[in-house]
Amino acid sequence: GGAFVESVDLRHYPADWQLVDADTTGWEPADYMVPVEPERFLAAPDIEPFSENVPFVNIVSRGELEQQRVVLNICFNRVTRQARGLYAGETCISCEAASQIPFKIYCDDPYYLYVNGRLIKKQGGNQQTNWTDPGWFTPRGYLQSDPVDPEAVLDLQEGWNSILFVQQVEKGSAGATLVIDTPIDTLKFVRSSDDFSLPGWNVIGPVKLAFDEVSPSLNTAGTEVHYYNFEPYDVAAHMTAYDVLNVDEAKGAAGPVELTKGRFVVFELERHMRGCPEFTVNGSAGDILDIFYGDLLHDGIVVPFANGRRNVISLHLSDLETLWHSVAAQGFHYIMIYARRAHDAISITNAGIRKVSFSFKNPGGFNSSDELLNSIWMTGAHTLDATYDYTYRDSGTGIDGQLLGNAMIQAIASNFLIGDFTLSAKGLREFAEAQLPTGEFRAMAPTDYAVRLHDHALLWPVWLQKHVLYTDEKALVEGFAANLKDLFDYFDSLVDPTLNVLGDPDMAVNEDIDIDVDGIDRCGISTALNALYCHSLLRGKWLFDYIGEEEEAETCLQRASNIAHKIRGLTWNAEKNLFADSWYRGSQGERCSLQTNILAIYAGIAHPDIQQEIFEKLLFDYAPFYETPEDVTLDNPYFKYFLLETAFNCNQREWGLDFMRYYWGSVPQEGATTWRSLCNQNAGNTGHGCHCTGAALSPNYFLIREVVGIRPVSPGARQVYFNPMLNATEWVQAQIPTKNGQIRVEWSFEAADRLEIVIDADYLLEVVPTLPPEMAKIVTFHVSESVSILAQDELDEPADQDTEEATKYS
Repeated sequence: GGAFVESVDLRHYPADWQLVDADTTGWEPADYMVPVEPERFLAAPDIEPFSENVPFVNIVSRGELEQQRVVLNICFNRVTRQARGLYAGETCISCEAASQIPFKIYCDDPYYLYVNGRLIKKQGGNQQTNWTDPGWFTPRGYLQSDPVDPEAVLDLQEGWNSILFVQQVEKGSAGATLVIDTPIDTLKFVRSSDDFSLPGWNVIGPVKLAFDEVSPSLNTAGTEVHYYNFEPYDVAAHMTAYDVLNVDEAKGAAGPVELTKGRFVVFELERHMRGCPEFTVNGSAGDILDIFYGDLLHDGIVVPFANGRRNVISLHLSDLETLWHSVAAQGFHYIMIYARRAHDAISITNAGIRKVSFSFKNPGGFNSSDELLNSIWMTGAHTLDATYDYTYRDSGTGIDGQLLGNAMIQAIASNFLIGDFTLSAKGLREFAEAQLPTGEFRAMAPTDYAVRLHDHALLWPVWLQKHVLYTDEKALVEGFAANLKDLFDYFDSLVDPTLNVLGDPDMAVNEDIDIDVDGIDRCGISTALNALYCHSLLRGKWLFDYIGEEEEAETCLQRASNIAHKIRGLTWNAEKNLFADSWYRGSQGERCSLQTNILAIYAGIAHPDIQQEIFEKLLFDYAPFYETPEDVTLDNPYFKYFLLETAFNCNQREWGLDFMRYYWGSVPQEGATTWRSLCNQNAGNTGHGCHCTGAALSPNYFLIREVVGIRPVSPGARQVYFNPMLNATEWVQAQIPTKNGQIRVEWSFEAADRLEIVIDADYLLEVVPTLPPEMAKIVTFHVSESVSILAQDELDEPADQDTEEATKYS
């Protein structure tokens, strides 16, 4: 469960425990404390944060939860504080007849589960070899290997049965929880095969065994350590044994509530937000509230598990009335408060979310006669508000970290939405700080996890160049010059010496590529990854030229040219007139996916004379605009940034806007207020994925660049092109932030034969109109004293001087 799970006992940590001047008399040491290294923090942007409480607007359901299935749990950390190593527990059960009972096991760590000496379930582990140190083969812990399917079957015999559970325990482990599909009180687990035995487990550990040396002969007899605390430790797993009873889903205004044991209430925010649940609670010492948070309701409740995460906080009450809020911020639309234990009624008042908001001095804006485009803009604004928390977080209910490719999309959108370019610069620095000595960029930073996704790493130079276009921060690029060189040298070291392209032609599956999670062919040499490498190199050339490092710029150009030439020869399928996804063991792959071919155009690997043919072959002029993927639940918006970028740069602007209206427009039309990880109408939407994801923010960027029509000629945006999409809407009003100040643009058709354009700026601005010739007869420009209109031949050297190997520069 990939979220930090809080469990706070207010008897030991009183209401003021988070304050600097709190009275710490009677405190107990916290179970979980993490030192924060100075390098994890960079200077915060110059923004004005403030804390605000946003009340819940509705109560959407009330009811009862009752346990319907047997739960068996064991947590070795409760036996020995901060246990680490290999631990084992054995319990016994007597059955009147043989039976097979389905169950689910929830455990983050490597484990074995034996029933009567037979292996029922195993997760994780490494194969040990002779003549090696057993310590080398300690199995990987939480999130470092794929968990197995939790479903299995207990094969029980008549009479006594032995259950042996062996786990590799690490700090903070939640142990294991078995939810057994049989009515409660039908199974009794005891410490030995004796009718008079006490309930619980016999426990031994740490066991002097390597994980892969475990066998069912492991002996737990004679142990003096026992586990008999059946109070749930993994509350999210435990609650999957409960069913909803007597639910009332009549929506009403939020207000004070009282909960008795077994009762729950679900509160709703106006939209998805990121922050800490907060309310005033008054109950009895020992009462327990479980707070579940999320975006979806099933049968009127918030589910405890969603998107691979535990979404639960447990609160043990004292006798004092307490204004409580969680320690860690989360993203959610709903919270469910459940009274797991209550002596009398528990009172809850002033329920809301405590969130950090920011005051920005130079925000952007977009408004038009097209309400759907306005809704798309505002949905992006709400999404950014819920995913920016001093870093660009991917999602409030999915990956709660800063993923490089997604952060790039969030950054370029935030530049137009809130106008503070220091946020983008901070993100760039965070990834540069996390660069490895080999030159490789981690795909997520800052984080303790090692996340390698090469396609994300290659987008860092792309992000840097887009940032510089609006800021002209030459010193920033000069400071990153070594990072750029090391990054490109790292990828050059991965180039196959025979084929002279990036990758290994004999690799069966390349796990280091994200591209799009849809079914791209991942074996051997990846055309898509080489396309991104080529594009990244060309952005590197631009950046090195910008700071006067001509030798490095030429190196980037030569590498990009070589990659483009070699990939054309390897993966261009002349019969299909498309690029194959891969080159594997001497031949082209069969698949020619949309992702691969769009990226080939994006990077300029596809020659200009075939780009139009590829576009028309794979994309339609009508909904759904491309062939629906086999698994529509994977059709996410991350790749759609590249699709829009390619369409707009290949003179397919009307197609790009139509696709934006269809793909993104379906979300606000269905009533959502933040972008989902699945925007596609074909996905059925609501049952899958996250309901707030930063990777979907690209429309805000393209609405300004394409519909309003403003993009820089050169770094700093002191000269800009003006090429609006005049057929997109009747009128547009926009404020475009730059590092030098705001640009304000209005254009409208006052009549069929009269186009009025108003441009103003806070600084000296030169505008280069590139309007269609037929518009020249009907247009009237109104500009302020700070704005000058230039013809094309009056331009400084434009920023988009790339070779024919590159696509049109954005």
